[in-house]
Amino acid sequence: MGEKYRITQESYDSYKKEYEKLNTEVLNQNIQEIKDARSQGDLSENADYTAALAQQEKIGRRLGQLKNILDNCEIIEVVGSDVVTLGNRVTIYDCDAEEEIVITLVQSVEANIDSLKISDKSVLGSAILGKKVGDIVKVNSNKPYEVKILQIN
Repeated sequence: MGEKYRITQESYDSYKKEYEKLNTEVLNQNIQEIKDARSQGDLSENADYTAALAQQEKIGRRLGQLKNILDNCEIIEVVGSDVVTLGNRVTIYDCDAEEEIVITLVQSVEANIDSLKISDKSVLGSAILGKKVGDIVKVNSNKPYEVKILQIN
């Protein structure tokens, strides 16, 4: 068996909802688009048909990814802790940028910089993992910087 993905219940529910929507309404809509494009005649120069097939491939890849995550996950319970652990929302102060940032520490499968979900394998994530409130941590990126752990939820 492959890697176990340690995810929160919230993430599990989100992945399951996405899987169900893709596997039903999105896939059915795509199948109809392919049928409609086929009815237009010559498939060799049919841009709608080519685009619908490409979309079907993309849907299939994502369904495979989601199924793998759902079949191989372990739901973690996020509990209050005095050290940073997977699933925690962490308020940090970037000492160089002089700003507070609230991030959530997740496994790489859940990482999403737009949502400030930071992988535990990233330079920032690995630097703060296991640290306590008040700790000042050096983050060894291309341009090293320091952060202070302000709060752990």
